[in-house]
Amino acid sequence: MLPYTAIYQNAAGRITRYTAQASNDKKQAWAQLSGMRESDGECLILLVAGNHPVIQYVDTIENKQIDLFDNLSPDSSDG
Repeated sequence: MLPYTAIYQNAAGRITRYTAQASNDKKQAWAQLSGMRESDGECLILLVAGNHPVIQYVDTIENKQIDLFDNLSPDSSDG
């Protein structure tokens, strides 16, 4: 048995990661872990041998609303 980092995605595109023990054989490990989150509507998309942190883009930015029109003059035709 080896530790794996299993990365899942749901229908809305949300990505989650879990660590779990599975077979040393990669095909058997995929079969064992692919159904692990199926009842929650998640599909296994990546399986990495070992316990690894997973960083997504959203984890690297501040969660704030960006106003695309913040630097424009009241009448954008003013130039």
